[in-house]
Amino acid sequence: MGPDDWLREIRESFNQHSQGNPVDLDRLAQVWEDLGTWLVRGGFPPAPWWHRT
Repeated sequence: MGPDDWLREIRESFNQHSQGNPVDLDRLAQVWEDLGTWLVRGGFPPAPWWHRT
């Protein structure tokens, strides 16, 4: 998995929650931590976060 996949999974979890469906909070926390670790170590951000002019 990479940053785009992690962001997609995070967003899907929030969408599931907003529709009243259960969310695996342990998995959500792990994905969030993985994305944060990736960024702190100098990885590129997920494509939807890129600022394009």
